[in-house]
Amino acid sequence: GILKGKSEKYHQLMQSIGPSGISSAIKILSTIGSTEFLPSGVSWIVTQLKKDISQFEKISVKHLNHFIKLLYVDHIATIKKDQRLITDFLWLLNKLIEKGNSTAYLFRENVIVYKKYN
Repeated sequence: GILKGKSEKYHQLMQSIGPSGISSAIKILSTIGSTEFLPSGVSWIVTQLKKDISQFEKISVKHLNHFIKLLYVDHIATIKKDQRLITDFLWLLNKLIEKGNSTAYLFRENVIVYKKYN
C-alpha cells in the first residue's frame, strides 16, 4: 500500500504536529493506516494525549470506537505480548470509560481477561 514502510516517518510527523493533530491521526490509524501503523500506533496516540488531555474531547467517538475495535480484533495477540502496548491500550480504554463509553468498557473487560489467562 501507499503507506508501506512509512511507519517511522508518520510517527515523527505525529510527534511534530503534537496533540492538536490527534483527531486526524486517529482517523488515519483506524482506516488506511491500520495495517501499517497498528498496533504500535496506540502508543503514539497515548503519548500525544498525555501531553494534552483536552485534545481527547476533539476526537470523534465513532473514530475512537473503530480504533479500539481494530486494536482488539486484529492486534490483541501482539498487544498482550508487549507491556507498553497493553499499558497504553488499557490507559486509552480507561479514559474512554471515564467518558461513559460502553464499547470501551466491554473491550477493557476482554483485555483484562485475555491478559490474565493467556
